[in-house]
Amino acid sequence: MIAEIFVPALRAYFEREGGDFYGGNNCPDEGSFFEMYEALGDRERQERIREDSPGVHHCSMLKVSANACIGCQKNPVREKSPEDVRRDREVIEENIPVLEHMIAICEYIRMGFVYDLKEISPDEAFALRMTWREITGRERAENAQMSALRGLTG
Repeated sequence: MIAEIFVPALRAYFEREGGDFYGGNNCPDEGSFFEMYEALGDRERQERIREDSPGVHHCSMLKVSANACIGCQKNPVREKSPEDVRRDREVIEENIPVLEHMIAICEYIRMGFVYDLKEISPDEAFALRMTWREITGRERAENAQMSALRGLTG
């Protein structure tokens, strides 16, 4: 059961919330991308998002067309509908305490802090393994991409 709930939540979290550190997806032109994407086509809702985040850079194309993300090459979730993105947000919100706890344990281990793994349940152990795989998998992909870029410039 935890695999059916936690793994999709974990992947959605890193896609949406991970930011650059964990390789999360972000649109370079829209600082409130996921909120705006959920409001795709709703010009009034998008304008409220802009008003609520005045210090954030907003996409000039979305100001012209409330559906500008459709077909845009910079859209980090091109294959997802706004409804899919909303469901991802909901599953993240439902699981955020566990997600953040597992990420914190991974970070403690990486920094060399001792964490007594005997104290965690089998479900937590599974969640920890999945979190570790997600973090290290993203890091390997990012390192491979950086190596390839260095090969092009070096």
